[in-house]
Amino acid sequence: MTNASRVTDQNWSGVEKLAVTEAEIAEICPECMFNSESLVSIIVYSILFVCAAVGNVPVFLSLIRNRHRKSRIKLMMLHLAIADLIVTFIFIPTEIFWVMMVQWKAGDLLCKIFQVVRAFGPYLSSTIIICISLDRYFAVLHPLKVHDAQRRGKIMIALAWLVSLSWSLPQAVVYEVDGHPVVKDFYQCITFNFFSNAPQQRVYVLFGLVLQYGIPLLIIIWCYSRIMLAICQRSQDGELATSRNTNNLRVQYRQVRLRRSDPRNAECINRTRNRTLRLTVVIVLTFFWCWTPYVTMVVWYQIDLDGATKINGYLRNALFMFAVSNSCVNPLLYGSYAKSNWTNVFKKCFSPRKEENEIDGHISNSRQTIIIASGGSSHRSKIIYTGSDPNQLD
Repeated sequence: MTNASRVTDQNWSGVEKLAVTEAEIAEICPECMFNSESLVSIIVYSILFVCAAVGNVPVFLSLIRNRHRKSRIKLMMLHLAIADLIVTFIFIPTEIFWVMMVQWKAGDLLCKIFQVVRAFGPYLSSTIIICISLDRYFAVLHPLKVHDAQRRGKIMIALAWLVSLSWSLPQAVVYEVDGHPVVKDFYQCITFNFFSNAPQQRVYVLFGLVLQYGIPLLIIIWCYSRIMLAICQRSQDGELATSRNTNNLRVQYRQVRLRRSDPRNAECINRTRNRTLRLTVVIVLTFFWCWTPYVTMVVWYQIDLDGATKINGYLRNALFMFAVSNSCVNPLLYGSYAKSNWTNVFKKCFSPRKEENEIDGHISNSRQTIIIASGGSSHRSKIIYTGSDPNQLD
């Protein structure tokens, strides 16, 4: 995760005069002094910290209390909460301290560690969101492949951690503490000496944005578009695609009709379709809304540094903070899979554990019996009804 508003080597070039007085420093390097923009940044970061903590801590405690229940979506939600807690309790406080001190005073080792963690939290959050999207895709479009679901979910989570860490580790090599060439006794955690030229740094930053923003956004759009198309199609023709795999034989796909004896089936499908459509739009737009302003500013800094630095400082800092807001929104957005409000979430955290929670009850009620015709005989099989809310399937 890059904050291009930090003092960079481009800001430090072209100045030969040694700045020692406050007036000289303010003229040569405005970012090297605490100002009203710094104060506003601290206030906004503090608000984001409170919102993220209030949102993620109850979700994390609730999921920890029910970790004995083997549910893929709850396990992924737990890891998403961990990623957001990393941003909440490591990234945001360190950022506040950094803004208060103006320069980096924690040494070179902590500079490298912080930059790794700073990138790891958002990377992990994005990759876990990818896992949730893929899990919902398999749950809706391939509902009978449940025998692999738990293993697949754990593999995806492990890969999310591994990939996020591997993408974050280069930060330890790229960043280091270096002194300002013209401002006396001013040190910053930057990439001043690593890249031999500006194009190399530009490629590194833009490649990180593709991993952190571009790829997750495309996968989210693809998964939820397929989910929405499948539900809309099945609600129109009343058909479900089912698969059978017996004794390692070839998987066969058949079209079967839902039994219409219960008129609630059609109503359930329509309700599910509408709710899934709303949730799909919200998921895509939320990810886009939280990350696009940040990505826009970083790209602008890489393409046109002079133009980017001329925009209002308050607006510039606000756009960089949008990425952090994603950790505030995630518990509200993905916590809705349990159809519980915040009162119920807090009750789960501080009240005795119940025999069966709302999620298990909903999943039990969402199972439907269908008839699969095969070779003149009929077989009754229970599956998870693919018309159910994809964000509530186990």
